[in-house]
Amino acid sequence: MSPSAKIAMAALEDAIDRKGRSPPVSLTVAQSVRVVSLKDWREQFAVRYGKEDDGDKSEAAIKKAFDRAKIQLLGSDVVVISSPWVWIP
Repeated sequence: MSPSAKIAMAALEDAIDRKGRSPPVSLTVAQSVRVVSLKDWREQFAVRYGKEDDGDKSEAAIKKAFDRAKIQLLGSDVVVISSPWVWIP
């Protein structure tokens, strides 16, 4: 797993801990699973990866890193996305 994917996974776990909710009935997933919005995941990733206002990385760099990490995690079946929701199976 790449460093960005590790950050993304930790960010997702944190986002689920903070803002996770039961899935809407439209999702075919157990009600015991906690889901979070892609937006909340992306925001938590930006905090962990380093925002521009902290003097670290630009929004473009954060978006690129998040997109790559998201693809890697999806490809590894570590996360599931049914837009706008994401969860850990």
